[in-house]
Amino acid sequence: MRPTAAAVRAAVISGCMGALALLLRDGAPPVEPLPPGTVLVLPSGGAAAGAGSAPAYTCPLLTLLHAQEGRDELHVDSLAVAEQLAEAGYRPAVYADVLVRAAGEEEARLLPRFDPLLGDAGLGAAGSGRFVCLAAARTPWRPATAARFPPAVQRAARAFLLAARRSASDSAPCLAALARMPAQLHEEILGRAACPLSEVAGVPWGAAAAWLAGWEACPSSGA
Repeated sequence: MRPTAAAVRAAVISGCMGALALLLRDGAPPVEPLPPGTVLVLPSGGAAAGAGSAPAYTCPLLTLLHAQEGRDELHVDSLAVAEQLAEAGYRPAVYADVLVRAAGEEEARLLPRFDPLLGDAGLGAAGSGRFVCLAAARTPWRPATAARFPPAVQRAARAFLLAARRSASDSAPCLAALARMPAQLHEEILGRAACPLSEVAGVPWGAAAAWLAGWEACPSSGA
């Protein structure tokens, strides 16, 4: 019997990464469409949606965002599950011809296209779930994406780039070599250091940034 997306969602909710790995071993089971007549109450999840209105999403990544509610935004297990799901081929679902009702409204509206990440604030895609979304999208660190990464990573990256520029006047060969590297290589180093996000989350980036900032502020050893 082949695994189903429902089984994948159950493993996501339970946080059992071993079971999830087994279910995804042969690829991602397809996401089922919403059952006919389903009405999505927005925002979904929590008290805002009302008693008894359990999230109806059939997408494991959207299920993960609901499970993230109340957790730290850099919850390592959530980030790892997001990466596991993305590696298997899952992407956040976009639904067609779905009934949607905002909390407090009496009538549901039929939408030809509904993107929950954009239309459902209950998923926290711009709040507590933003780093889960970043991990699921497997977004590489680049200057254009730097602002989407955790603040500690941003500070460490900024300190690294400042140190790289300043090291041109340093007498230490390794530091001078750092300055001679092209900017693209600096970006590649940072891109690799900031991925995968589940491993990056536990790194003491704040201490690294403070050390680099302090070193950058010191007089050059070659002066």
